[in-house]
Amino acid sequence: MTQTRNSRRSRPPRPGSRQLNETFRQFLTLARDFGLTPAAERRLKDAGPSAGRIC
Repeated sequence: MTQTRNSRRSRPPRPGSRQLNETFRQFLTLARDFGLTPAAERRLKDAGPSAGRIC
């Protein structure tokens, strides 16, 4: 715990956990960019071959 002017904040217990959190954040960003998340997969299905076709 660290005491700030307005509150007490908890810090990650080790520097390695801070690096792990940053790496995981970067992984999620890349996964979203390449459509590897469930939400992105649904968007890709909605924009399938027939999505742009006007009948």
